Amino acid sequence: MNCAWAVAALCAVAVVLARPARADVRNGVEVGTSWLAGDQFVDLTPWLQFEDGPLQFGLAAPVRFRVLDSDPKDSCATPGLRCQDWDTRTDWTRILRHLDWGGWSGDINVHIGDLTGITVGHGELVHRYYNNLLFDTWRTGALIEVMQPTWGLTALTGDVLQADMLALRAWGRPVTHGYWQRLRFGLQAAFDRKVGVATAPGVLGPDATPVGSGGPWQADAPLIAADLSLLVWGDDRRALSSWFSLSGHVADAMAVHLGTSFHRRGALAAVISLEGRYILPIGSHTASYMPAWFGPTYELDSHSLHNAVASAPDRTGLATGGTKATFELARENGFRLVSLVDWLYDRRLDTEVWWQTNPHAQLSVRAMWFKRWHRQSASDPLDQMAYATAKLRVSDIWYANLALGKRWRLSETFAAGQSPLHSELEVRLGFGGQWQW
Repeated sequence: MNCAWAVAALCAVAVVLARPARADVRNGVEVGTSWLAGDQFVDLTPWLQFEDGPLQFGLAAPVRFRVLDSDPKDSCATPGLRCQDWDTRTDWTRILRHLDWGGWSGDINVHIGDLTGITVGHGELVHRYYNNLLFDTWRTGALIEVMQPTWGLTALTGDVLQADMLALRAWGRPVTHGYWQRLRFGLQAAFDRKVGVATAPGVLGPDATPVGSGGPWQADAPLIAADLSLLVWGDDRRALSSWFSLSGHVADAMAVHLGTSFHRRGALAAVISLEGRYILPIGSHTASYMPAWFGPTYELDSHSLHNAVASAPDRTGLATGGTKATFELARENGFRLVSLVDWLYDRRLDTEVWWQTNPHAQLSVRAMWFKRWHRQSASDPLDQMAYATAKLRVSDIWYANLALGKRWRLSETFAAGQSPLHSELEVRLGFGGQWQW
């Protein structure tokens, strides 16, 4: 598999060299240092960026050399090299920084790389999903969207090599003329194939049952949803939509969704969305299913013994309701802001704020803060997570990077009944240069 990625990288370089002069090709190198808890590293990252019309891709080879090694000592067989960065098959996919076709607009959009805050449909099953939250593991995901006037498709995977977390959605217009052509009907499904295998000895799924024993953690029992949406008013610049949808896990529980959203497009774009949900257990089963199951912290929840539902099993057999509110604001060639409040009575209260300025400005900033306000267990490690990065362009060639955040890792050994997750503070400082040719 590593040879395959090496061949792909060579082919990409050949494509770059073969393209005409109109293509935008940049390369550079970043050199810096980083601190993770008591360990210090020297970072070296050569990179290559290629842009030509709808096609964009980037290659990089990030390497970290250990300078200070605190307890527990690293067991890497290669002195100085941080082997945790390259000890799994998926880690080698970090060589491909990203591959995009069509950007984020057009009839067909393809994105391969890091997934940040991905939502499928109205977010019944997948809402603000991140695929890279574990520091020692890199996963290259993929998002494919096909948008046609009367139908559309969305396919998502959290890891292109393992194809574990998968989500699919298809929508169409049952009426193709008149006012009711504004009506859309959609179907979607999402599941995680890796849930049948424990991630560490004794680890349970977030529903407090043995991994693979049932509920949404059963590989052959996907989560499903059906939605009906209507463009109530508006045009290409402004639109008001409403939707009704059902989601759930047929052996566990179902949820009823009713929401409305306002979209404004143009130089200053905005999206305001408000949704109400009501969850009903099916039969005598406990309702471990919750809407937006694949949410911001899913990749961490799936490695944790505790979460708001697992630590309060007496409440999972009861019906409950809640709301979700999302606000997005973006300026063309400027900034983008996303804020989220997700509340279910007696289950959870999560908030998220994501901010990014113009990446081509002299000073660009990207930051994210997630807070879980409602924790039923003091030992639940998922209290909050945050990161912030800043990039300063000193000249046309040289730039400086600063990053800090709370990074999550898996412990090789942990006490019985405790989560293998723990967090450490990471600080990175680097300098780089880029050349265009």
